[in-house]
Parts: sequence; C-alpha cells; structure tokens
Amino acid sequence: MDEAPAFVTVATAVVGILTLAGVAAAWRASRAGLLTAVVARICDSLILGLPAFFLPAPWFARAIVVGCMVLGGTGIWLVAPALRRAKPTMA
Repeated sequence: MDEAPAFVTVATAVVGILTLAGVAAAWRASRAGLLTAVVARICDSLILGLPAFFLPAPWFARAIVVGCMVLGGTGIWLVAPALRRAKPTMA
C-alpha cells in the first residue's frame, strides 16, 4: 500500500492543530475560537477527506473518512446554536 503524500500528512496536522486551538479558545467562551474549529473541520472533510472517494483508496480509509465526516457534522450541528449572534435587547 502506498503512503499518503507528505502534503496530506502536513495539512492534516495543521488542520488538527487549528481545531485544537479553536476548541481551547471556544472552551473559554470565544465565538471566534468556535468558528475556527468549525471551519477547520469543514476544510478537513472537504479538502483532505473527500478525495478518498475519487482516488484509489482502501475501503477502511473510506470508512474512516465517512466516520470523521459524520462525527464532525454531528459536532457542528450541536454547536451551531452557539454560532448565532445574540439579538440586541432594547434597554
């Protein structure tokens, strides 16, 4: 079996670090951190995961990509209410 190209390995590590940094910031109630984590997960799925379905990849790699997409989508769906801006209230 061929190894993943170096670009994919490095890009996955960078996106993973961005996700962890975003989650750490979001844990401290940072909306920007939460948005960073969400965008990093979407980019990871679309840019790094989706090509597994169009390139010759083993079945277990595709299963892992699908599992990560499902878990990432579920996580985004769960945090989506926190991404909405609060409506300003009149004093």
